[in-house]
Amino acid sequence: MKIGIDLSMVDENKAGIGYYASESTRQLILLDKESIFYLYTYNKNLVSSFSQLNNVKVVEIKSNRPNLKWIIKTYIDFKKKKIDYFISPSNFMFGVLFSRTIQIIHDLLPIKRSEFWPKKAGIFYKYQLKLASRRAFGFAVNSEATKNDLNYYFPKTKDKAFYIGGGLNEWAKKNYTNKELEVSKEKLQLPENYFFSAGTLQPRKNYEGMIKAFYEFKKDHSEFKYLISGGKGWYYDHIFKIVKDLKLEDDVIFLGYTDEIDFPALIKFSSGFLWVSHDEGFGMPCLEAYAFGKPILTSDIPVLREVMEENAFFVDPNNISAIVKGMSNILSVGDQKVNKEFLNKHSWKNVAKRLKNIYI
Repeated sequence: MKIGIDLSMVDENKAGIGYYASESTRQLILLDKESIFYLYTYNKNLVSSFSQLNNVKVVEIKSNRPNLKWIIKTYIDFKKKKIDYFISPSNFMFGVLFSRTIQIIHDLLPIKRSEFWPKKAGIFYKYQLKLASRRAFGFAVNSEATKNDLNYYFPKTKDKAFYIGGGLNEWAKKNYTNKELEVSKEKLQLPENYFFSAGTLQPRKNYEGMIKAFYEFKKDHSEFKYLISGGKGWYYDHIFKIVKDLKLEDDVIFLGYTDEIDFPALIKFSSGFLWVSHDEGFGMPCLEAYAFGKPILTSDIPVLREVMEENAFFVDPNNISAIVKGMSNILSVGDQKVNKEFLNKHSWKNVAKRLKNIYI
């Protein structure tokens, strides 16, 4: 069987979907040794590690970025190769163009929470997904909460939506020496006491609420800092304005995009992980923080209850006082014993098995 996969979201600065596409694809290739996988990219150097696998052919459709022109060229190429199924971890247009597309859905947030997204982007997202819902072979979703959202907004997907889950990235599973961690600590000049958050700077991440809560928390904990890792997304100016208005310029530290090699130290030396978003599709950063035994403060919403079960403190993301109290709670709890059985539920190998079951 010939399987095509879009890996255009795997770039130098991998974020959530990039990790999802990369890790699920790797495990799927290792699992399904009878199929030939055609991996599509706009820059083959970004996916060079896949070339070492026997049943893989990396196909480079050169472009500065994966735009509509790139998608159409990719479609023409894999049609010529007569692939049996195409897996699209992000771009809905493949589901529109090719009826044997397995479309991975990470969330419905541009539709559910349209107030947090640029208007044109939200409309385009909804329109493409609506077309794909009528034509694509199947939809693979990362959580039952996302599956429920997909079925609600697009009823035509009810008989072809499949839960596949999400996994814990490899860097979060390794055992690091103190020396390795200290290198990153010195490089980043990490303070002694701090909370940590990770994610693109955008409205739905609720950095404004967490910063306001941190301002109140800091009144009794003057030694604390708040470190935020994530590139600039959209509508982020107000985040910086709040920091300035509250005179927290020296206490709220924006790290920008952080290399994977430095994440273990950022998590390990923190006093706790804050991820009190307005809404999410899965919750991978929470799992990563939990893998290091860190106490986690996150939002009391269905998807995070589903993913984290009882392994986090949950608060209303709209209640600043509750977030402040939650910060005090995770500080008092400190590091926790990691439940390996819980973490093992979230493996890329399991994701790959469920993904394969869609097309076999």
